[in-house]
Amino acid sequence: MGNDREITGNRGEWGELYAFLRLACDGELYGANADLSRDPEMVLKVLRVARVVKGKTFSVLPNLAGQSVTLNYDKTITEDVPALRRRLSQLLNVILTEENCSGSFACPDMEAFLREIGVAVIKADSTKKRDLDVTVRDNHTGGTPTYGFSVKSEFKAKATLLNASQATLFRFRVKGITEADACRLNAYRGPTRYRERMRELLRLGAEIKPAGMRSTTFFRNLLMLDDGLPDIIARLLLLWRQQELEVEGGLSLPLSRLCDLLAKRNPRGYPDTSLYRHKVCRLLHASALGMLPGSPWEDRDDATGGVIVVKENGELVAFYVYNRARFSEYLINNTKLDTPSERNGAQLVLEWENGECYFDLGLQIRFR
Repeated sequence: MGNDREITGNRGEWGELYAFLRLACDGELYGANADLSRDPEMVLKVLRVARVVKGKTFSVLPNLAGQSVTLNYDKTITEDVPALRRRLSQLLNVILTEENCSGSFACPDMEAFLREIGVAVIKADSTKKRDLDVTVRDNHTGGTPTYGFSVKSEFKAKATLLNASQATLFRFRVKGITEADACRLNAYRGPTRYRERMRELLRLGAEIKPAGMRSTTFFRNLLMLDDGLPDIIARLLLLWRQQELEVEGGLSLPLSRLCDLLAKRNPRGYPDTSLYRHKVCRLLHASALGMLPGSPWEDRDDATGGVIVVKENGELVAFYVYNRARFSEYLINNTKLDTPSERNGAQLVLEWENGECYFDLGLQIRFR
């Protein structure tokens, strides 16, 4: 009965499937420059690609002559590369033209093909950063290692790098306002409520300072990266909300620009203010390769190979873990802070506890 249901997925899930099959068609994976162009000096020969769906491994092996691919799931089939490329072109067109940016949708052109090999769902395990296992030939050693890669898609709805949850709430203490002020600010409604609350807090001359994090797990994870990160991220969140009032499009500033603005203020008194950027890059790396805010992290990467980016034209490029500087440049210039949904925790709602006023801001990082 379950196999009769329509096969659906959101843009990210279809993007993972696209990358999985496209890798097999291409038979190689190019490294990326910071502008997402291919680097011809960084190319790996792909021998096998696998992804796990509902505990079962779906694998594909490219034909070394580039003529066909062998797919293994419930059964094994061989597909001609030109035919598979046509299917992928149809899938990419559906992904790019689908108006439902965040929800699930079907791709009828792929459904019969997926059912032929026994695939009834495409959503993989969301508790891991690793989306694909890619076996490659190492031209330097002659070995055939397998690396885990996460997949990010450059489609209309940009992917999140770090998802908001109750675990990503940062606490702030407010001084210089009354309970009556707080009630009045909380009464602001509508899409501009956060901006209006922050505007009024600044007009009242309120003193706002970081006051910890809701999650001891995420706090510990940040300390594992750098003991200054909990304070730095809190200050970035507050600065970001203030930029909405000061700069047109302030909420869309890249993290690189926010780090520059924080460095000018230098709230931690660093003798070298480039440390703010460096420490934020550590969080971006960890978020891309293995760290989840709600799970204890032991400084081990799940995506051991790096990140594969599906470009809007369907081309694949990769940022490899060993090229850390280039990956850092891409991440910090192409991500921004994003407003979480309120189901992940009330944002900028003023609360009184033991005679003092507090509010929360949630951390969510999205590609821009």
